[in-house]
Amino acid sequence: MNKKFLNSIDEYYLLALLEIKNGMSVEELEEALQVYEEAEMYEACAGLLKVLNELKFYNNDRTEN
Repeated sequence: MNKKFLNSIDEYYLLALLEIKNGMSVEELEEALQVYEEAEMYEACAGLLKVLNELKFYNNDRTEN
């Protein structure tokens, strides 16, 4: 993968984290992911998926302890 592509993914990842911190729900983030998928914005999809997967992982980890 080229560096510009990876930087774009990181930018969308950080923006999604910021949105979650500022009160965006997981459902809203999933809706945004669907919009990006329909627009074929794959860098955005990768960044949002990374956040969603991390949230699911940490939520599952918290409920198991």
